[in-house]
Amino acid sequence: RHPEAVLVSWCPCNRRLLKGVEFVVPRTGFYCKLCGLFYTSEEMAKMSHCRSAVHYRNLQKYLSQLAKEGLMETEGAGSPRPEDSGIVPHFERKKL
Repeated sequence: RHPEAVLVSWCPCNRRLLKGVEFVVPRTGFYCKLCGLFYTSEEMAKMSHCRSAVHYRNLQKYLSQLAKEGLMETEGAGSPRPEDSGIVPHFERKKL
């Protein structure tokens, strides 16, 4: 085969060939912003994940961080930052 023929077969204008369809997947479910984990079942997300040690540790770290930030604000050492508006960091992920 000629090398140009290979390049043409990958051209986006060749609509008959479907390449990489395995990377297109539906995403519907429940996401823990604290842990950065995604669940397809509400029951798994809430009943299993929210009882896990990883989630509990991340919750403790988050609450500790909020307490420190609140203390800094009351002491005048810091001011609210715009990037802190509701963004929760991902501390630790459950090892699969």
